[in-house]
Amino acid sequence: MLDETLERLLFYVRQLRRRHLAALAVAWLVALAGWAAVLLWPDSYESRARIFVDPETVLQPLLRGLTVEVEAERRVEAMRRALTSRPNPEEVARRAGLVAEEADPRALAETVRQLAREIRVEADREVAGLFTVSWRARDPQLAHALVAALVQVFVETNARTDRADLERARGFIERQIAAQAKALDEAERRLAEFRKRHVDVLAGEQGYFFQLDQARARVAGLRAELEAARARRAELARRLAATPRYLPLSAFPAYGALPQSGPAAELARLEARLAELRQRYTEAHPDVAATRRAIEELRARLAAEGDGRPAGLPNPLHDQLAAQLAALDAEIASIATRLEQAERDERELLARARIAPEVEAELKRLTRDYEVIRRNYEELVARREAARIADALQDGDEPVRLRIVDPPSEPVLPVAPPRTLLLAGVLLGSLAAGAGYVFARAALEQPFETARALERTFGLPVLAVIPFVPDRHARRRQRLAALVTALGLLLLAAGTAGVWLAEKRGAGAWLRTAVHAALAAETAT
Repeated sequence: MLDETLERLLFYVRQLRRRHLAALAVAWLVALAGWAAVLLWPDSYESRARIFVDPETVLQPLLRGLTVEVEAERRVEAMRRALTSRPNPEEVARRAGLVAEEADPRALAETVRQLAREIRVEADREVAGLFTVSWRARDPQLAHALVAALVQVFVETNARTDRADLERARGFIERQIAAQAKALDEAERRLAEFRKRHVDVLAGEQGYFFQLDQARARVAGLRAELEAARARRAELARRLAATPRYLPLSAFPAYGALPQSGPAAELARLEARLAELRQRYTEAHPDVAATRRAIEELRARLAAEGDGRPAGLPNPLHDQLAAQLAALDAEIASIATRLEQAERDERELLARARIAPEVEAELKRLTRDYEVIRRNYEELVARREAARIADALQDGDEPVRLRIVDPPSEPVLPVAPPRTLLLAGVLLGSLAAGAGYVFARAALEQPFETARALERTFGLPVLAVIPFVPDRHARRRQRLAALVTALGLLLLAAGTAGVWLAEKRGAGAWLRTAVHAALAAETAT
């Protein structure tokens, strides 16, 4: 397989050597046509302008956090579409004089489509919002006029858009404020109704569990206070029982004339004896019990006899202790009443224990919703003030969000076509065309150049090969043909260089101007 490929390649090389003059002629024909095409190809002039457009509209600073943020790439794409949308190219075409005021709608639409298609908008990769606007035309003045008109139209459109954006922002904020105010009133109403409905659970600032803890602490405190009061009463009662109600008359000399004997005197002595015993023994002691029974029997006898004489003088200490005991009994009754009320409050709070957590959780949710709505409302009010300030800035002399960095340039040198590259391509293409012509003829004619080709084609053995031995004239013709081919190739390269040099020195431009003028004159006639 490799041998066949190599043999085929050598076959084409030999054919090229045999037909080199024909290949040279074809190369020259293609080169001449290519040179003419490159020289007559109209020049294209490009006018460029650089515009800085703030990617953020007036809406975005005012509505940031209220709406979904748009990605920077989408904002840039939106700016690009704004430059090439139909209203802008149509106005540009009218201002640049490409279409008449009363132009045919179809012609106008075609011109606008072509203009929008040819307008190039490129975004700077390093600076966000920096755009390069360019347009190419055969006439440099037309290219400059078109780009200038496009920039002017876009600046005017941008100013109108800013105003419209601001009005939309203010309207949007006003609608949101009204909606948030309504939602705030509704949240306040729900919160107030909830508090009123669960006032027993939500009483106080600390909540239900704080109230329950306070009630338990009150009950415990009152119980301790009641126990302490009862202990004091028991001690006071013991002291009162140990204190005689009457003092014996013998203790007072002024009462010496009174009888010192009899039942009354005996009663006084027994009471004094009982007081003494109580200080030494308990109530269960036999002496105490016997003395107490004797006093009771003697009192019963005196009551039956009706003896009105005093058994003794009233004891002031006994009266004082009795008064203290009565006051302490009143205090114990008050403490017991307060304890009962505290225990009832505790039982009521415990009865509400099942719903209290749910009520407090619902209260927190309602309060949280209210706070969120209130913050949104206050933020919207602040945004409305910001919109008012932005409106004042728009009405003043503050700089707008669009700035022309580089004004439209009037082109001097053409930017297309790349004639140097095209001429190099013509040279290579002409050589390839000459070689292709030879290869095509060889493929069609299929001449036999080797004995192996004959054997492979006819299947017969080749007995002998008679070589061609050129004579002196044949060799001279071969050398002359080789010289002509070499000279033709040199002239082909020199012709390409000459055309390039002529183009650089302005001859090509002069030729194009003359040809285009002649064609225009012929078309006019």
